[in-house]
Amino acid sequence: MNRRGLILALLVSLFPAVFLSQEKSDVKPEQIIGLWFDRWNALDGTEQTTNQLLELYRPEAFHQMGPNAKQVGSVRYEGITAIRKMVDDFGKANKDISFKVQAVSANEKSGELLHLTQGSWGGPYVALQYIAAYTGRSDNRRWMYPGAAFFQIQDGKIRGVRFIAARDETMEVFEPPK
Repeated sequence: MNRRGLILALLVSLFPAVFLSQEKSDVKPEQIIGLWFDRWNALDGTEQTTNQLLELYRPEAFHQMGPNAKQVGSVRYEGITAIRKMVDDFGKANKDISFKVQAVSANEKSGELLHLTQGSWGGPYVALQYIAAYTGRSDNRRWMYPGAAFFQIQDGKIRGVRFIAARDETMEVFEPPK
């Protein structure tokens, strides 16, 4: 093989690596997590807010949650269509949604702790504690509970997420008398 052939072979072999590296996202995991919480809190039962949240997920993503009063065992939503239904149902059933990364304090300092590591899928894995509050539209009752979330991110989108809610610590929030 002559020198030109060798250079051409080298360029052709590098093309897939260059092409694939352009698919990687420059969006930091912390930004994706922040956008997820912002967009979840903005849910109002409309298609617009649902779509804005779903933009953060890969088409084949999963969203897993713990059981509710009508379910035994965890619930896993596979694919964007199933996730859309869950998100849409939550937005229509609730208002005044406030999910936040729970701050941790020590030595007179507070901050949101996100635990990051590299996942076997080639993207970040983020674990965090959160605090959730929302008001049911049908009965106007406000609920609050702590939990943990585990995000799998790939190419700047959510590949999968698991939310664990401390249902035994769920409490109804009452407004103080005026």
